[in-house]
Amino acid sequence: MSRMLAYIADRMLTPSGAWGDELIESFADLARLHADGWGTAWVGSSGELAGVGGVQAFAPTDLDGSEASNVRVLYLRFASKGSPARPENTQPFVRDGLAFQHNGLLAPRDRALDLLAPADVAELVGTTDSEVYFAVVRRHLRTAGPAETGRLAAIAAAVNEVRAVFPDACLNAFVLDASGLYVVHSVGRAATPAPAFAQRGFTTDALPPGHGADYNTLRVVRGASGAFVVATTGVDEAGWDVLPADTVSKIDAAGIRSVPIEPGIAGAGIRSVSMTPSEDVDPMLDAVATLVVQVAVNKVDALAVISLAVDSAVLAAGSARPRVELDGGAWAEVDIPKFGEPPPLAIDVRSPLGLDHAQLSALGLAAALEHEAGWSVYPDFPVAAP
Repeated sequence: MSRMLAYIADRMLTPSGAWGDELIESFADLARLHADGWGTAWVGSSGELAGVGGVQAFAPTDLDGSEASNVRVLYLRFASKGSPARPENTQPFVRDGLAFQHNGLLAPRDRALDLLAPADVAELVGTTDSEVYFAVVRRHLRTAGPAETGRLAAIAAAVNEVRAVFPDACLNAFVLDASGLYVVHSVGRAATPAPAFAQRGFTTDALPPGHGADYNTLRVVRGASGAFVVATTGVDEAGWDVLPADTVSKIDAAGIRSVPIEPGIAGAGIRSVSMTPSEDVDPMLDAVATLVVQVAVNKVDALAVISLAVDSAVLAAGSARPRVELDGGAWAEVDIPKFGEPPPLAIDVRSPLGLDHAQLSALGLAAALEHEAGWSVYPDFPVAAP
C-alpha cells in the first residue's frame, strides 16, 4: 500500500538530475499519507548495492548529498497493521546483492510464511509480508545465474508461487541488482485501500492524486534527463506509458524487455506443513467483524457455500483455520457450535486494514450469501440505517 519511484540511466546521475526537483517534490507530498518511513537503494560507483532510509515521513532533503548512480529506487511506506514503523520493516530491503520493494499486502502473513523453508524463516528480521515475498524472490534467483533471461524467468516463477497463495493481492515490486532494474507489474484484484486511508483522516475528497481506481498501476517514461523513470500513481504521469500487465520487465539504459507471468499451477509452492501454525497467529493483529447465520451446517459445507458465493477458493483446507479470501485483502473463517448444539453459525471476517474494512467486507459477504445461497445473515455489529 506504499508508493514507489525509480530511475535507470546510461550515466551516473544524482536523484535531482535524474528525476528533477519537481517530481521529487510531488512524490514527497505523498508522504502526508504514506508516512511510515522511507528508503532508497542504488548501485554505487563500485558496482555494489547500498541503501539508506528512516522511519520518519520522507522529505526531499533526505536525498541531499546522495551519491550519483545510474539506477536508484525510492520508497514511501504505508504500514500494514502489525508491522510498525521500525528500521527492520523499512523498504527497500537490501540483501544478497539485491534490493527489493513491494506495493501490496499479503494477508494473513502466516500463509506467506508457509512458502519458506525453516532456514529462510530464520533469516527474516522484520514483521512485514513484503520481506517474506522478498525471501521467495531471492530463493528463485539463487539458482538463476547472471543471464537476463534466466533472472526474468526466476522472478516470474517467484511471483507465480506467491500468486498461487494470494490470488487477489497486488504483487507489484521493484527488484534491483547491479545489472539494472526488474519491475513486477501484477495487480491481481486488489482494490484501493480506501478504508485504511480513511482511518488516517484521508477521506475520498482529501486523498492525494492517483489514489483512485488506478492506484496499483505502474507507468514508465523516458525523462528529460534521458533516464527511464518508473513510478506508482500519485505524481503527474501525463504522457507516461502503462507497463504491460502481468509481466516482469527488465529496464536498463538499453530499453525495456518484458516477459509474461504465466498462470501458476493451482497449489504451486504451498508447503504441506505450515512453518507457522495458524493457531499460533495472534488474532489481535487483525480486525474482526462477525456475521451470524441461523443455519445447521458443518464447517466444510459452510466454507464451500461461502466459496461459491464470492467465487474464491477455500484456502488451507484441512488445517486448523481454513479460510476464504475476499476482495481487498479480507478473508472469512467459520466458527460452528460444538457437536449437538443448535445453530447459529458464526462467520468471522478478518482484515489487517482495520475494523471499518472488516465490517464493509462482512456486509459485502452477507449480501453475497443472501443472494447466492438464500441464507439470512445478521451482522453482529452496529450498522448505520440506510
